[in-house]
Amino acid sequence: MRTKTYVFEDIKKGMELIKEKYGPDALIVDIRSLGNNGNKRCEISVLVQDDMLEVASSGETYRRQIEEVWESVQSAISERIFEVEKYLYIKRIESYPLSLRTLFDKMRKNGVDLKLSFDLVSQAFVEAGDLIDSMTKAYYFLKNVIKKRMKFYEIKKDTSPIILFGPEDTGKSLTSRKIVHLLRNSGISSWVIHFSQTPKTTSIDFSRSVIGETYGIFITQCEEDLRKKMSLAGDRKVIIDVSFPEHDQIENLVSKLFSNSERIL
Repeated sequence: MRTKTYVFEDIKKGMELIKEKYGPDALIVDIRSLGNNGNKRCEISVLVQDDMLEVASSGETYRRQIEEVWESVQSAISERIFEVEKYLYIKRIESYPLSLRTLFDKMRKNGVDLKLSFDLVSQAFVEAGDLIDSMTKAYYFLKNVIKKRMKFYEIKKDTSPIILFGPEDTGKSLTSRKIVHLLRNSGISSWVIHFSQTPKTTSIDFSRSVIGETYGIFITQCEEDLRKKMSLAGDRKVIIDVSFPEHDQIENLVSKLFSNSERIL
């Protein structure tokens, strides 16, 4: 089964032509208005059977066709619902202050989920109201909203590794050094291991020099070398900074190497 889409001058005429072509039981999956300023043009999508597919008498084939129909309908409805939700979010955000609209656009451009982006900005607006009249205030209230949603974990409790993973240039390396500084101030020995597929340029090769041993900062691109360094860490708390081009690669690596580690996203 597949979906075919037609454009008509008006809905009534379009429905008549659809029924005439596909019969009174034609399955309409979507109707969209294309008109404005009095124009009644519309787009109608109907579920049809492929020309090459013959109706078989076997129960298995018949059941498969029914499932294909439901899957096609469900897919079309889900897509339509998403488009409606997206439209509503965009319309609602238009009434927000410019500072919050700017933050919303930034989050969307950086891949943050549409609903999550709106929820964060909306909560910030609820808490601050008309006080959000500048980017500085918008950032402040948005950070407070995010803080309330974050889960806190006492990193000093055990010796399991901490993993920071995500795209490059998002602040993971700086965060890892801050964590190390916090741990060492509490008397906890720790190492930082930077693991990335992209070669890092640095004036000192920490992974091959005494500097790495002295300061506990290592750089590697090899899984075997990463395992080796983790085994040499002993009782030290290990913070692993993982950077990969694709999010799926990061998830696979984390699941494979660090099943019982604490993650910081």
